[in-house]
Amino acid sequence: MIIPAHDEQSAIGFCLAALTSQDYPGPVEVVVVANGCRDDTARVSRRFARLPPPGWRLKTLELEESGKWRALNAGDAATSAELRVYLDADVVLDATAIRRIAGALATTEPRLVQPSIEIAEDSRQSRMVRSFIRVWSSLPYVKQQVLGVGCYAVNVGGRRLWGDFPALCADDTFARLQFADSQKVVLPDTTMTVCFPSSLLELIRVRARWCHLSRVARAREHSLPRSERWRWWKAVKFLFRTPSLWVDGVAFAWVWIAASILSVLPALTRDWARAESSKVRSGQSTLASFL
Repeated sequence: MIIPAHDEQSAIGFCLAALTSQDYPGPVEVVVVANGCRDDTARVSRRFARLPPPGWRLKTLELEESGKWRALNAGDAATSAELRVYLDADVVLDATAIRRIAGALATTEPRLVQPSIEIAEDSRQSRMVRSFIRVWSSLPYVKQQVLGVGCYAVNVGGRRLWGDFPALCADDTFARLQFADSQKVVLPDTTMTVCFPSSLLELIRVRARWCHLSRVARAREHSLPRSERWRWWKAVKFLFRTPSLWVDGVAFAWVWIAASILSVLPALTRDWARAESSKVRSGQSTLASFL
Protein backbone atom coordinates (compact mmCIF):
# COMPACT_ATOMS: atom_id res chain seq x y z
CA MET A 1 0.00 0.00 0.00
CA ILE A 2 1.37 3.38 -1.03
CA ILE A 3 0.19 6.62 0.58
CA PRO A 4 1.58 9.84 -0.93
CA ALA A 5 1.33 12.70 1.56
CA HIS A 6 2.13 16.39 1.07
CA ASP A 7 1.61 18.54 4.19
CA GLU A 8 -0.95 16.10 5.58
CA GLN A 9 -0.18 16.21 9.30
CA SER A 10 -3.86 16.85 10.06
CA ALA A 11 -5.22 14.09 7.81
CA ILE A 12 -2.69 11.25 7.87
CA GLY A 13 -3.66 10.19 11.39
CA PHE A 14 -7.25 9.53 10.29
CA CYS A 15 -6.03 7.47 7.34
CA LEU A 16 -3.55 5.36 9.32
CA ALA A 17 -5.82 4.89 12.33
CA ALA A 18 -8.38 3.30 10.00
CA LEU A 19 -5.73 0.84 8.85
CA THR A 20 -5.18 -0.33 12.42
CA SER A 21 -8.77 -1.62 12.39
CA GLN A 22 -8.45 -3.70 9.21
CA ASP A 23 -9.58 -7.32 9.47
CA TYR A 24 -7.02 -8.52 6.91
CA PRO A 25 -4.10 -10.12 8.82
CA GLY A 26 -1.47 -9.52 6.15
CA PRO A 27 1.26 -9.53 5.24
CA VAL A 28 0.89 -5.92 4.12
CA GLU A 29 3.58 -3.34 3.41
CA VAL A 30 2.42 0.24 3.97
CA VAL A 31 4.67 2.98 2.56
CA VAL A 32 3.88 6.58 3.45
CA VAL A 33 5.78 8.95 1.18
CA ALA A 34 5.96 12.42 2.71
CA ASN A 35 6.91 14.62 -0.24
CA GLY A 36 7.95 18.26 -0.02
CA CYS A 37 6.40 18.57 3.43
CA ARG A 38 6.80 21.69 5.55
CA ASP A 39 4.91 20.22 8.47
CA ASP A 40 5.00 17.12 10.71
CA THR A 41 3.47 14.63 8.29
CA ALA A 42 6.44 12.24 8.55
CA ARG A 43 6.55 12.44 12.34
CA VAL A 44 2.84 11.70 12.67
CA SER A 45 3.22 8.78 10.26
CA ARG A 46 6.06 7.27 12.25
CA ARG A 47 3.85 7.11 15.33
CA PHE A 48 2.04 4.29 13.51
CA ALA A 49 5.23 2.36 12.68
CA ARG A 50 3.78 -0.75 14.31
CA LEU A 51 0.28 -1.19 13.04
CA PRO A 52 -1.89 -3.54 15.16
CA PRO A 53 -2.60 -6.13 12.42
CA PRO A 54 0.24 -8.63 13.11
CA GLY A 55 1.38 -8.99 9.52
CA TRP A 56 1.43 -5.28 8.73
CA ARG A 57 4.56 -3.15 8.49
CA LEU A 58 4.72 0.59 7.91
CA LYS A 59 7.63 2.50 6.39
CA THR A 60 7.84 6.30 6.14
CA LEU A 61 9.88 7.88 3.37
CA GLU A 62 10.68 11.57 2.99
CA LEU A 63 11.28 13.31 -0.35
CA GLU A 64 12.56 16.87 -0.53
CA GLU A 65 10.55 17.70 -3.66
CA SER A 66 6.77 17.65 -3.75
CA GLY A 67 4.90 15.86 -6.50
CA LYS A 68 2.37 13.07 -6.19
CA TRP A 69 3.78 11.21 -9.16
CA ARG A 70 7.26 11.29 -7.58
CA ALA A 71 5.82 9.98 -4.33
CA LEU A 72 3.97 7.16 -6.10
CA ASN A 73 7.09 6.08 -7.98
CA ALA A 74 9.17 6.21 -4.80
CA GLY A 75 6.56 4.15 -3.00
CA ASP A 76 6.46 1.60 -5.79
CA ALA A 77 10.26 1.28 -5.63
CA ALA A 78 10.17 0.77 -1.86
CA THR A 79 7.76 -2.17 -1.80
CA SER A 80 7.89 -5.71 -3.14
CA ALA A 81 4.17 -6.38 -2.69
CA GLU A 82 2.44 -7.88 -5.71
CA LEU A 83 -0.90 -6.19 -5.07
CA ARG A 84 -0.73 -2.41 -5.01
CA VAL A 85 -3.19 -0.18 -3.18
CA TYR A 86 -2.79 3.54 -3.84
CA LEU A 87 -4.44 5.52 -1.06
CA ASP A 88 -4.77 9.27 -0.53
CA ALA A 89 -3.76 10.51 2.91
CA ASP A 90 -7.16 12.09 3.60
CA VAL A 91 -9.23 8.96 2.88
CA VAL A 92 -10.56 6.59 5.54
CA LEU A 93 -11.08 2.92 4.61
CA ASP A 94 -13.75 0.65 6.02
CA ALA A 95 -12.38 -2.14 8.25
CA THR A 96 -13.09 -4.76 5.56
CA ALA A 97 -11.58 -2.84 2.66
CA ILE A 98 -8.16 -4.48 2.31
CA ARG A 99 -9.53 -8.00 2.71
CA ARG A 100 -12.15 -7.41 0.03
CA ILE A 101 -9.65 -5.66 -2.25
CA ALA A 102 -7.25 -8.60 -1.96
CA GLY A 103 -10.06 -11.02 -2.79
CA ALA A 104 -11.15 -9.04 -5.85
CA LEU A 105 -7.57 -8.88 -7.15
CA ALA A 106 -7.03 -12.64 -6.89
CA THR A 107 -7.02 -13.21 -10.64
CA THR A 108 -4.41 -13.40 -13.38
CA GLU A 109 -6.38 -10.98 -15.57
CA PRO A 110 -5.54 -7.29 -15.23
CA ARG A 111 -7.83 -5.79 -12.62
CA LEU A 112 -8.47 -2.32 -11.16
CA VAL A 113 -10.72 -2.08 -8.11
CA GLN A 114 -11.92 0.50 -5.62
CA PRO A 115 -14.23 0.49 -2.59
CA SER A 116 -17.61 2.18 -2.90
CA ILE A 117 -17.54 5.91 -2.22
CA GLU A 118 -19.01 7.27 0.99
CA ILE A 119 -19.09 11.00 1.72
CA ALA A 120 -18.21 12.20 5.22
CA GLU A 121 -20.97 14.24 6.81
CA ASP A 122 -20.02 17.81 7.64
CA SER A 123 -22.50 20.17 9.27
CA ARG A 124 -20.36 23.18 8.33
CA GLN A 125 -20.98 22.75 4.62
CA SER A 126 -23.05 25.39 2.88
CA ARG A 127 -26.36 24.48 1.30
CA MET A 128 -24.85 24.77 -2.19
CA VAL A 129 -22.05 22.36 -1.27
CA ARG A 130 -24.52 19.86 0.18
CA SER A 131 -26.63 20.10 -2.98
CA PHE A 132 -23.63 19.45 -5.18
CA ILE A 133 -22.62 16.43 -3.10
CA ARG A 134 -26.17 15.05 -3.10
CA VAL A 135 -26.31 15.09 -6.90
CA TRP A 136 -22.71 14.04 -7.54
CA SER A 137 -22.92 11.04 -5.21
CA SER A 138 -26.18 9.95 -6.93
CA LEU A 139 -24.78 9.91 -10.46
CA PRO A 140 -24.66 6.38 -11.92
CA TYR A 141 -21.03 6.66 -12.99
CA VAL A 142 -19.99 7.75 -9.48
CA LYS A 143 -21.82 4.83 -7.88
CA GLN A 144 -21.02 2.16 -10.46
CA GLN A 145 -17.68 2.99 -12.08
CA VAL A 146 -14.12 3.06 -10.80
CA LEU A 147 -13.11 6.71 -10.42
CA GLY A 148 -10.14 6.22 -8.10
CA VAL A 149 -11.00 9.34 -6.12
CA GLY A 150 -8.94 8.52 -3.06
CA CYS A 151 -8.23 4.82 -3.36
CA TYR A 152 -7.65 2.35 -6.17
CA ALA A 153 -5.85 -0.98 -6.30
CA VAL A 154 -4.32 -3.19 -8.98
CA ASN A 155 -3.07 -6.74 -9.21
CA VAL A 156 0.15 -7.90 -10.88
CA GLY A 157 -1.41 -8.03 -14.34
CA GLY A 158 -2.90 -4.58 -13.90
CA ARG A 159 0.32 -2.96 -12.70
CA ARG A 160 2.14 -4.30 -15.76
CA LEU A 161 -0.01 -2.08 -17.98
CA TRP A 162 2.28 0.88 -17.30
CA GLY A 163 5.78 1.59 -16.03
CA ASP A 164 6.52 4.58 -13.86
CA PHE A 165 3.76 7.06 -13.14
CA PRO A 166 4.14 9.99 -15.55
CA ALA A 167 4.56 13.57 -14.35
CA LEU A 168 0.82 14.05 -13.87
CA CYS A 169 -1.16 14.94 -10.78
CA ALA A 170 -4.25 13.04 -11.99
CA ASP A 171 -2.79 9.62 -11.26
CA ASP A 172 -6.25 8.12 -10.69
CA THR A 173 -7.44 9.20 -14.14
CA PHE A 174 -4.21 8.00 -15.73
CA ALA A 175 -4.46 4.59 -14.03
CA ARG A 176 -8.08 3.91 -14.87
CA LEU A 177 -7.54 4.83 -18.53
CA GLN A 178 -5.08 1.93 -18.80
CA PHE A 179 -7.90 -0.58 -18.21
CA ALA A 180 -10.84 -1.75 -20.29
CA ASP A 181 -14.26 -1.28 -18.72
CA SER A 182 -14.54 -5.04 -18.17
CA GLN A 183 -11.36 -4.97 -16.06
CA LYS A 184 -12.61 -2.40 -13.52
CA VAL A 185 -14.66 -3.31 -10.44
CA VAL A 186 -16.32 -1.24 -7.72
CA LEU A 187 -16.59 -3.27 -4.50
CA PRO A 188 -20.17 -2.90 -3.15
CA ASP A 189 -19.55 -4.38 0.31
CA THR A 190 -16.86 -2.02 1.55
CA THR A 191 -16.33 1.73 1.51
CA MET A 192 -13.83 4.53 1.43
CA THR A 193 -14.88 7.74 3.13
CA VAL A 194 -13.87 10.91 1.32
CA CYS A 195 -14.22 14.48 2.57
CA PHE A 196 -15.51 17.42 0.55
CA PRO A 197 -14.76 21.08 1.27
CA SER A 198 -17.15 22.95 3.49
CA SER A 199 -16.57 26.15 1.51
CA LEU A 200 -18.39 26.71 -1.80
CA LEU A 201 -15.51 28.71 -3.27
CA GLU A 202 -13.06 25.98 -2.35
CA LEU A 203 -15.34 23.33 -3.86
CA ILE A 204 -15.36 25.23 -7.16
CA ARG A 205 -11.57 25.58 -7.13
CA VAL A 206 -11.05 21.90 -6.29
CA ARG A 207 -13.51 20.83 -8.96
CA ALA A 208 -11.85 23.15 -11.49
CA ARG A 209 -8.43 21.70 -10.80
CA TRP A 210 -9.83 18.17 -11.09
CA CYS A 211 -11.32 19.07 -14.50
CA HIS A 212 -8.04 20.54 -15.67
CA LEU A 213 -5.89 17.62 -14.52
CA SER A 214 -8.32 15.06 -15.89
CA ARG A 215 -8.31 16.82 -19.26
CA VAL A 216 -4.49 16.72 -19.34
CA ALA A 217 -4.47 12.99 -18.53
CA ARG A 218 -7.12 12.23 -21.15
CA ALA A 219 -5.22 14.15 -23.84
CA ARG A 220 -2.39 11.61 -23.56
CA GLU A 221 -4.63 8.73 -24.60
CA HIS A 222 -5.32 7.69 -28.19
CA SER A 223 -8.78 6.38 -27.34
CA LEU A 224 -11.07 6.37 -24.31
CA PRO A 225 -13.13 3.50 -22.89
CA ARG A 226 -16.84 3.78 -23.54
CA SER A 227 -17.55 4.64 -19.90
CA GLU A 228 -15.36 7.75 -20.18
CA ARG A 229 -17.17 9.30 -23.13
CA TRP A 230 -19.88 11.95 -22.94
CA ARG A 231 -20.00 11.68 -19.15
CA TRP A 232 -21.44 15.18 -18.79
CA TRP A 233 -24.30 14.37 -21.17
CA LYS A 234 -25.10 11.17 -19.26
CA ALA A 235 -25.23 13.23 -16.07
CA VAL A 236 -27.67 15.70 -17.68
CA LYS A 237 -29.96 12.88 -18.85
CA PHE A 238 -29.88 11.26 -15.41
CA LEU A 239 -30.87 14.54 -13.74
CA PHE A 240 -33.66 15.11 -16.24
CA ARG A 241 -35.11 11.69 -15.37
CA THR A 242 -34.78 12.22 -11.58
CA PRO A 243 -37.23 14.91 -10.40
CA SER A 244 -36.22 14.45 -6.76
CA LEU A 245 -32.85 15.98 -7.62
CA TRP A 246 -34.06 18.93 -9.70
CA VAL A 247 -33.74 21.50 -6.92
CA ASP A 248 -30.26 20.33 -5.96
CA GLY A 249 -29.48 20.04 -9.65
CA VAL A 250 -29.57 23.82 -10.03
CA ALA A 251 -26.71 24.21 -7.54
CA PHE A 252 -24.89 21.24 -9.06
CA ALA A 253 -25.09 22.74 -12.54
CA TRP A 254 -23.93 26.13 -11.26
CA VAL A 255 -20.85 24.61 -9.59
CA TRP A 256 -20.16 22.41 -12.63
CA ILE A 257 -20.28 25.34 -15.07
CA ALA A 258 -18.27 27.68 -12.83
CA ALA A 259 -15.58 25.03 -12.32
CA SER A 260 -15.47 24.22 -16.04
CA ILE A 261 -14.87 27.87 -16.90
CA LEU A 262 -12.23 28.25 -14.21
CA SER A 263 -10.47 25.07 -15.34
CA VAL A 264 -9.37 26.62 -18.64
CA LEU A 265 -7.68 29.63 -17.06
CA PRO A 266 -3.87 29.47 -17.38
CA ALA A 267 -3.34 30.50 -13.75
CA LEU A 268 -4.97 27.27 -12.61
CA THR A 269 -1.95 25.22 -13.69
CA ARG A 270 0.13 27.12 -11.12
CA ASP A 271 -2.42 26.86 -8.32
CA TRP A 272 -2.82 23.86 -6.04
CA ALA A 273 -6.40 23.52 -4.81
CA ARG A 274 -7.50 20.85 -2.38
CA ALA A 275 -10.12 20.49 0.33
CA GLU A 276 -8.37 22.41 3.10
CA SER A 277 -11.73 23.16 4.74
CA SER A 278 -12.69 19.48 4.91
CA LYS A 279 -13.19 17.75 8.26
CA VAL A 280 -9.87 15.92 8.28
CA ARG A 281 -7.73 18.92 7.35
CA SER A 282 -9.44 21.71 9.24
CA GLY A 283 -9.17 20.15 12.70
CA GLN A 284 -12.96 20.13 13.05
CA SER A 285 -13.28 16.39 13.65
CA THR A 286 -11.96 13.56 15.80
CA LEU A 287 -10.91 10.04 14.91
CA ALA A 288 -13.94 8.71 16.73
CA SER A 289 -16.25 10.37 14.21
CA PHE A 290 -14.78 8.29 11.41
CA LEU A 291 -13.92 4.96 13.01
